[in-house]
Amino acid sequence: MVQRIAPSWWKGKVGERRIRRLLARLDPSRYTVFHGLYLPVGSSGTTELDHVVVSPHGIFVIETKNYSGLIFASPGDRFWTVSYQGGSEAADSQPGEAEPGSR
Repeated sequence: MVQRIAPSWWKGKVGERRIRRLLARLDPSRYTVFHGLYLPVGSSGTTELDHVVVSPHGIFVIETKNYSGLIFASPGDRFWTVSYQGGSEAADSQPGEAEPGSR
């Protein structure tokens, strides 16, 4: 049996599309949703915000990851930590924490 493993960028896009569909259900008279916003970082770089929701309750930035397991980070951490059965590893840099010129 041959098993196909999707590249991580493809799995990420699938996860982002799922969240996009869920956010499309929000009442547009109360919520404004943006997808794939790029912000400048430093003098020559950018970082991407997957989804931003502006609501009467505040502004929410949603970073989408399509992983199994637990994903967490603390303020000031440079990387997300992905914990899964059998171990853990550093994942992607956090939103707004990317090195200048990294994207």
